[in-house]
Amino acid sequence: MRYTILIFVLVLSCFIAVGQTHFDPTPKAERYFQKAKEAIRSKDGDKAIQYFQRAVKESPSYYEAQAQLAILFNRLGREDEAVSAMETLITIDPLREPYVYFQLGKLHFKREHWTQTASYLDRFIQFIDLDQTDLLTAKSLIDICHFRQYALDHPVPFHPIPFTSAVNSSGDEFNPTFTADGQEMVFTRNDGRQEDFYQSSLMNGEWQNALPMPDLNTSENEGAHCLSKDGRIMIFTSCNNRQGLGSCDLYETRWQNGHWSEPMNLGPLVNSRHWESQPTLSADGKTLIFSSKRPEGKGGADLWFSTRTIQGVWQQAQLVPGLVHSSGDEETPFLHADGKTLYFSSNGHPGMGLHDLFISRWSDDTGWSTPLNLGYPINTAEQEQAMTLSLDGKTAYFSSNRLTAKERPDYDLFTFSLPLECRGNPVTYVQGTVRSGVNQKGLEANIVFRSTDKSDNTTISVSASPDGHYLICLPAGNRYAVLIEHPGYSFFSQSFDLNDSTAFHPYKFDVELFPLVEDHPAKSNRIVLNNILFPSGSANLLSESTFELERILQFLLENPDIRIRIEGHTDNVGLPEDNLNLSRQRALSVVHWLMDHHISPERITSEGLGETRPLVENDTEEHRQMNRRTELVILP
Repeated sequence: MRYTILIFVLVLSCFIAVGQTHFDPTPKAERYFQKAKEAIRSKDGDKAIQYFQRAVKESPSYYEAQAQLAILFNRLGREDEAVSAMETLITIDPLREPYVYFQLGKLHFKREHWTQTASYLDRFIQFIDLDQTDLLTAKSLIDICHFRQYALDHPVPFHPIPFTSAVNSSGDEFNPTFTADGQEMVFTRNDGRQEDFYQSSLMNGEWQNALPMPDLNTSENEGAHCLSKDGRIMIFTSCNNRQGLGSCDLYETRWQNGHWSEPMNLGPLVNSRHWESQPTLSADGKTLIFSSKRPEGKGGADLWFSTRTIQGVWQQAQLVPGLVHSSGDEETPFLHADGKTLYFSSNGHPGMGLHDLFISRWSDDTGWSTPLNLGYPINTAEQEQAMTLSLDGKTAYFSSNRLTAKERPDYDLFTFSLPLECRGNPVTYVQGTVRSGVNQKGLEANIVFRSTDKSDNTTISVSASPDGHYLICLPAGNRYAVLIEHPGYSFFSQSFDLNDSTAFHPYKFDVELFPLVEDHPAKSNRIVLNNILFPSGSANLLSESTFELERILQFLLENPDIRIRIEGHTDNVGLPEDNLNLSRQRALSVVHWLMDHHISPERITSEGLGETRPLVENDTEEHRQMNRRTELVILP
């Protein structure tokens, strides 16, 4: 068999540098060696192999002939014979040529022999004066082999369940994203002609037939999107757009008056003249993470972030801090609603195949942690990308073409339970509507939540939409104080626990606020201060009260003409005179705090009412707790 390739040139530029030998082959072996070289000049690869084989049969320790045979086998794709020839070279002289180990390692890696690969490359890196690029490649392959062998020996639980035919089709479905309540899903479908957005709703536990989204779909491709937790903002990718700044840009659209608004380019602080795609929004909508191929990064595609100001302007994008980046590509980020768990795909960290899924966790000191591979068989030799997560941190959603029992394996949507070590922190949500107590119109109020856990003073805020609707995600396991306010109106105060038993139970607060400048029923000028807290039987303010006290202070500073009365109330446990005295002392504690912060005493009075004005019967501990309260009364 003759080969049209220039085998002679290939052999002379081969990967094994054959040097001088102290071994003297027999004259017959040397003649075979020279005939092999003549065959190479004649481009007769088969004859060259035969003569090299005769040379090494005649002189088994003939290193140069054995090396050329190994080279020729490798160049012609005869890998089994190349491996055998290289292993023979090692037996002839194990220290002569380090790159024999390098090539053996790479051949075994190609054949998915992880233990053999690591063994040969471990020996390779022990040599001195190696090319630094080859040394780094070897160390990277060793890490990959160790990971893959461990992952295969320690598979993680993985039981994917496909969505029904109401969602999955004969086309490709990608990138499912959900509202916080899990009732709405938006995904991308490629029907063989183009990519468009589709939407499905969950009704009675079943996903309904997916429908296209005509407000957003065009004759071009739309995809690689994320949805805000309240379902009112979507950021997506559009390529080769007239408004575009680069090859692919990020755009934002909002749900308004029953329709999605005209998409707007996020602008030059986010988009560049390069590729931007695959966005994910934080639960509060204030942080955007996306993948970009701009050259200022660490590798190919990197993860970048931008934050949104109070005015709604996205700021200059920056590389995400921490250890997530590699010399490869980091793509398809998903930020869990806890704000501290990031999932993404990468081909630059040790993995099972083309792109693997990873998890990284946030540290206030060091940024995003070293990525943890989700494990096998979640990750395989194929390409795994674009995973999203439910609020409870347990359930994942992703797209795959390796799990479908179809003649043509297209991409479908699946769900599965994540292994324990790969789960996000549990998160729930609070939603409701803020309305005017006068005309029931929605108010674009500001809603602020603060954890009152002494070890965590996290503050999370959201603005209600023009119709007064709001939704906010909160990490479970903490007690929270909430304040809802709108300029020129009274404010609302509440507190609640997200303990283990209620961690995933959504809360609903529908609130009425009343104007300060008009005369309204008595409830309009009375605010229960649910976050003013005292130790049992004491009038000393707890530190958890500071959040509410500061809001009262701000309220008085913003409304300098308003006078208030602070009232203290108790339950009926104990002697009435003791309860009356305690309620007076607690009311005075609030007044003194405000006076210490420069509120004039002429604007504040106090009164203790003891157990005389209960809100409800004192028949249960829950009701008694409701009656133990502090109230703010706006005076006429």
